[in-house]
This record gives sequence, structure tokens and C-alpha cells, in this order.
Amino acid sequence: MTKSIIIVILFLSLSATAQTYLQVGEKAPSLSGCKWILGKPVSEFEKGKTYVLVFGASWNATYLSRVPDLGAWAEEHRGELEMITVFVHEQIGMGTGPYGEKVEQFIKRSAKELNCSVTIDDVQATAQRAWLIDDMQQNALPLFVIVKDGIIGWKGNGLPELRQAVTRVQSNAWSQEEANRTARAEESKKVPYDYSKLYRVNHNGGAEDAFAFRSLIARYDGKIEAPLPECIMNLTGIIVDSLIHAGRLQMIGAPLMHLYYAAYGDTLRNHIIGRNVISGLYPDTLTNPHHRSSYGKWWHKPVLEVVDPSRFDFNWKSSANRFDYSLQVPAALGSATFMKQVMQRDLMNYFGYDVSVETRSMPYWKVTVGDKGKVRKLLISKRKDKAFTAESDGDVLHLRNAMARDVVTMLSYFYGYGPNDFGKLPPEEQGAFIDETGISEGIDFDLNMKWSFEEFRTYLSSKGLHITRSVKPMKVVVIRDPK
Repeated sequence: MTKSIIIVILFLSLSATAQTYLQVGEKAPSLSGCKWILGKPVSEFEKGKTYVLVFGASWNATYLSRVPDLGAWAEEHRGELEMITVFVHEQIGMGTGPYGEKVEQFIKRSAKELNCSVTIDDVQATAQRAWLIDDMQQNALPLFVIVKDGIIGWKGNGLPELRQAVTRVQSNAWSQEEANRTARAEESKKVPYDYSKLYRVNHNGGAEDAFAFRSLIARYDGKIEAPLPECIMNLTGIIVDSLIHAGRLQMIGAPLMHLYYAAYGDTLRNHIIGRNVISGLYPDTLTNPHHRSSYGKWWHKPVLEVVDPSRFDFNWKSSANRFDYSLQVPAALGSATFMKQVMQRDLMNYFGYDVSVETRSMPYWKVTVGDKGKVRKLLISKRKDKAFTAESDGDVLHLRNAMARDVVTMLSYFYGYGPNDFGKLPPEEQGAFIDETGISEGIDFDLNMKWSFEEFRTYLSSKGLHITRSVKPMKVVVIRDPK
């Protein structure tokens, strides 16, 4: 009997709520209840076939960036691979139209690139709930899961790892017993860790010890993963929940640069806060001051003035030069100012560097009007009575009746620094994008997500906007050798 592989892609929203997750070696849930748009329905996982599921979100930019690679892989294995895309949790991106309308529009544009059959979860989110895999804090998207003979045989995140795993699971040596052994071996390597609980208390992430006031630095061993806070936030007006605690800061696997920036930088995040994905509006920073940003006011990383900077070198794939930092103070004392002072003393005691916050002239990209005629004719929206819209056509985003700040938002998202560093600008050219156009009217513009920085810059120039390098005063965290 000829073996075949069916790849199933599910688009799943990010969730900060911990869930009981499916283990390798367990029976896989079915896809019953889904509406099939393209291709032959798969109601059960047949014996002798291997299925690969990829969890993501249809409205998630991370998934969109992977579509070409996934489609190319499916085309490369045409005849032995059948890709099936399953959209779930579509209520978030449905807008005002009927449920599933956005999916069908997406398929009309992208079916050839996807190279796959397509199905969509029901409104009750049956498949989404059945296939929820692990706490999403622990898994980047998309998340791949291999099912063979109805049994979960592997799960992971990388496409290269997926290729290797498919080969291994398809081998004659694979069995449910092997899947169970693999699961037990993987579980034995894990150190239990719940990000919503305090690090190293009650064996959470390691050894425990009772305390009332505690700070701790440990060398990162790579055994646990967790979100990395950008700054010590002022919690005024923020609802404190299982992930946000007054008087508590935890940074797991943080390079020294990140530790020092949290301790000495601003209490606001250093990136642009974009439009709300549901309402399409920018946040009201008067009502919600924690949505304000230090973008363009603070330089985005410490400046090193040390003889030997090797201690600050790091690679996200390695645990070298990375540390775990945990700070707990009584909630009544837990202001951002006090916690920064404690962390600054800890870093001085542990590492000894002299640190100052200075105002320096730092580079940035300014967006200005270069040709008023072009702006008036080609950029200013003719739909003055219409609301803002943002629609995608494959790789192209169409923004209509947008604001000038949307140009800066797109520049920062696709050509920025930190989490928005996609390698499209070298580190020495990265910096904040600042709107200096003075445009208050609505504008229309497009962005091809595959464009290089220079291609987008040339496109904006054709519309009358110039992007040029300049300098402006910014707050800078400066690290020096001990005196």
C-alpha cells in the first residue's frame, strides 16, 4: 500500500490562558464539524496515512510570511503530500461580514500559492477547542503536529524540523510505542514551569525557598521559555492578573543588554502601538496611559563603551551570556521607580558596570513631504467620507483613508528593530521612523510585505513622501567599564 502524507493547517488565535495540551502518543481529535471549501473532506484520520497539522491564525502576519515556504514544500512533494488548510477562531478577524467570508476571499486570492485543500471550523469553534495544543506562551506560531495512524507522533515549530520528523514518522520503525517513548523522554527533560506563578517557588522552574522580599539572578540553562518583558511598566490603570503582578518582575533567558535596558530605560515599551485588530482604532492613551510608547524618545538599546564587549554577545539559539532574573517586592512598594532602583543595585552587585542615562543626538528616519503636488494628487484619499480600511490581496496590503502615522506604523512593523527586526535593515541602519509630514487628511497607500526597505521607500517617494536619515535628541542608556 502506498503511504501518503496529508498536511493540515489550522489557524489558531494566541491565548494567554494555560490549557491541557495533547501529548505525543495520544489519539488525535477528528476534524468533524468543519466546513470544507476546497478538496476532499477528511472526517477521520485513516490508518496508513500521515497527517501534518499546522496551527496558526488566518489574520496573523507570522503565518502569512510562512505561506510561500509551506506552499513550495507541498508543491515539491506533490503526489505524496496533500495540504489541507483549516481556519479556526475566525470570529476575531471577521469584521461586519458573515462568518467565513474573509476566509473565502483569502482562498480566491491565494489558493494557487497555498497548493492545498481548505476547510473552516464552525462558529462554535469545535476544532479550535479540540486541537488546542499547550499553553501558547510555550509555542510560537505556526505550530506543526504530525498524526500517523490516528496517533500524535510529533509536534514542533520549524519547517526543517518538520521535514525531518515526517521522514522519521514515515519510517517502518515508527510505532505508537515509539511515540510514547518519545513523549516520556521529552517530558523527562522538561522542568515544570508556569509563567503565571513565581519563579522557583514551590518547585516552579527549579528549587524553592520561602521569602518575603527577593531578587535572584541565575545563569540561563535553556530548559524553560517564557515571554521577555521589554520594560518595568508602571501598573497604574492596568488590571493586575495572572500574568501581570504588582511588585513582580521576571525575565527568563535575558541577555545583559535586555537586563540593563529594563533597569535603566523608560517604563513604556519602545515600539509603536498599532491599531486594534478588531476596532481598527489607535489606542486612547489618555484613558489607557500604559499604551503610550517611548518610541523615538529613547534609543532602542544600550550603547556600549566597554573595552571587552564579549559579555554582551548573545544568540537566541544558545544559552550563553543569558540570565534569569526574578524580583519580588511587597505590592505596596512595587512602583516602577522602586523596582528599577532595586534592579539597578542588583546589576551593579552582580556585574559591576557603570551605567548612566544621557541625552544624545541619535539617528532616526524622518518621513517628510518631498513633493506637495504628488502628495495632493496621488496620496491624499478621495474617500473623505469613508472609514479607514486595511485589506490584503496576497502579499499586498491596501490601506485606504489611513493616517500619516499608518505609514510610520508599517515602516516600524516591517523594517524596525527588536521583535520587528526581520533582517530588512542592517543593525547600524535601524532606528525609529518619525512622521514629520504634517498631513492631517486621510491618505491611500499600499505595501507589498515582500518589499525591501528601498522598494517601499521608492514607492513612497513616487507618492511624494521622502524617508531620510537624520538625528534628534534621545535618551540613551550608556554602559561603561567600572571606574
